[in-house]
Amino acid sequence: MLPRLFIWFLPLILAACVARAPQAPAPFDLASVSPRHRAAFVGLLEALENQENQAAEDILARLIPQLELELEEQEGAKQTEVRWQVRAAKRFERILKGRARMASLIFQLELHGDRAPRSLILTIKNRWPAPMELRPGPAILSQQALLIGPNGEGAEMASSRAFLSLEEMELPPLGTLTVNLGPHRASALGGALGLRETLVLRMGAGGLLEGGELYPAQTWPEASCMQIQLAAFLPNGVLAPSELVRQVETGQMGMSALVERAIRIAPERYRETLLGLRGPVGRATPEMFSRMEPLLRWFCSHDPRPSGLEAWREHLFRLSQG
Repeated sequence: MLPRLFIWFLPLILAACVARAPQAPAPFDLASVSPRHRAAFVGLLEALENQENQAAEDILARLIPQLELELEEQEGAKQTEVRWQVRAAKRFERILKGRARMASLIFQLELHGDRAPRSLILTIKNRWPAPMELRPGPAILSQQALLIGPNGEGAEMASSRAFLSLEEMELPPLGTLTVNLGPHRASALGGALGLRETLVLRMGAGGLLEGGELYPAQTWPEASCMQIQLAAFLPNGVLAPSELVRQVETGQMGMSALVERAIRIAPERYRETLLGLRGPVGRATPEMFSRMEPLLRWFCSHDPRPSGLEAWREHLFRLSQG
C-alpha cells in the first residue's frame, strides 16, 4: 500500500563536465601555437569538445613531455613561446583531472519526512579516494507541478528559487555528504485528484578543490526527485499499467475512474504505461483520443509534450524504438 503522499527518487550520476561552455581555458590562441605542435593542440581541442577524455589524455601524455624537453633546449624568445604552450597544455590537463573527479560523484535529491513541510535533502556520494571540496556556482531549484482533475482537466505551475548555501561542500574520501536544503511545501492539491511535482536542482559552473589544487567543474548535471500526491478519498494501492491499458481499450470506464487508476501507477512504470497505450492510441479516433490525452500527459515527462493525435503517435513510436 502507498501512503497518501509518496515519493520516488531519481538519482542522477554526475557526468564529467559536459561541454556547453567553451572547453579551452581563456586566453588561448591556436594561431600562437608553433606549427610543430599545432596538430596536437587541434586534436586535443576536438577531443575535449567531444567528451573524448581518453583520447585527450593520450594526446597530452605525448605532448607535455615533448614540450618540456623542448623548453630545456630553447633560449630567449623561443623558450618563452614554448613555456606558454607548456602552461596551456597543463591547463587542459587540469580540465581532464576535474572531469575524472567529477565523474566519481553521484548526486541524489530527496524529500524526507511524512508531514508538510518536508525536508529537501541533497546527498552526494564520493567514489574518489581522496577528500574534495566542491565549489559550484549559483544553484537554482526548479519546481514543476502538474494537476489532473476528475474529468481529465489539467493545470501546470512552475517556480524557481536560488540557493546560496552550496558554495563550499567538503566530501570525505569514498564517503557521503548530506546537505539539508531546507523545507519544501508541495503545491496545493485543491479539487484535483492528483498532483505530480518534479523538483530539479541545477548548479552553475565552478570548481573542486583537492590537496590544495583547484580543478574546473564547468557544467554540473541536474539532480531531481518526483513526488505524487493523491486526493484523500482515493484508494492508495499501486496499480499495474496493464489494468489501465485494459480499461482504456474497453472504453467502458468513466473518465474520473480512468484518472484515478492512472495516478496510482508508480512513476518508475510510466514508460511501460505509455508503451502499453501505444496500441489504443494507434487505433483511436479523434473522439476516443480526447479521453486518452489527459492520461498520456500525466505519464509524459518529455518537454515539450506532444500535442494532438498524430504527434502522440509519433512520440510513442519513437519511445518504442528506445
